[in-house]
Amino acid sequence: MLAAVARAGLQGLSVADLPVRLGIPPSRVATVLDRLGAGAAIRVGERLIAADRVASLGERAVRLLAAHHQAEPLAPGMPREALRQALGDPDLADHVLDTLASAGDVVVEGAVTRLPEHAARLDEAAQAVAGTLGNALCRAGLEGCTGGELAGGAGNSRGRTGVLE
Repeated sequence: MLAAVARAGLQGLSVADLPVRLGIPPSRVATVLDRLGAGAAIRVGERLIAADRVASLGERAVRLLAAHHQAEPLAPGMPREALRQALGDPDLADHVLDTLASAGDVVVEGAVTRLPEHAARLDEAAQAVAGTLGNALCRAGLEGCTGGELAGGAGNSRGRTGVLE
């Protein structure tokens, strides 16, 4: 049976098909599943999926999150639905993400999923520009200043303060 589960890939093997595949009465399926153990196959809903395939999907989820954090460092995390869709099978993705969250490998906050070490933050160069801009705004007081004045104070009107334009 384990070979059939492995061949089924991430689609898994339907629990309802086990009596036919194994040649056993339906009443014995629960006993067979209990003897199977969690190390070889994992039950996700009404499917059995090879544990190594589920683990690989978990590793892929972590890589996708790391890539998202790299590409979007100011985002609080990756939208859970986007991650579910990227993993291909929403039900299996939910199982994988719940397992990763239980193990502390990912953090799920509402509709956002992130790696535990990720926090939305500016890099050092952006922090320096933000500090310069903040100081300029404080000095300007209620009078304020134009975007051009802020850009000039930051030292580079396009590269560092493009967000103002």
